[in-house]
Amino acid sequence: ILLPFIGTSFGSFLVFLLKNKLQTNAKIIFVGLAIGVMMAASIWSLIIPSIEMSFFPDIISWIPAVVGLILGGLFLVCLNYFIERKNINNNG
Repeated sequence: ILLPFIGTSFGSFLVFLLKNKLQTNAKIIFVGLAIGVMMAASIWSLIIPSIEMSFFPDIISWIPAVVGLILGGLFLVCLNYFIERKNINNNG
């Protein structure tokens, strides 16, 4: 558990230090890599185990995982909307 923590902390620290010195293409590449890692972690560590551990034998086992994924996505969209709205009200 310590090795992923150290790697993640070191990587985020480097990006934090170099955020103003990176070119746009490098930023896009780093964001793409982060998205890929998080998607893999979500699928292999969260979605597949939730399908395998489904407590509803009378329905299709992937339905609870899909419902949770949709609700989580909607939560993030709403959160983004309210944060942007708050920033607009504070800045303008």
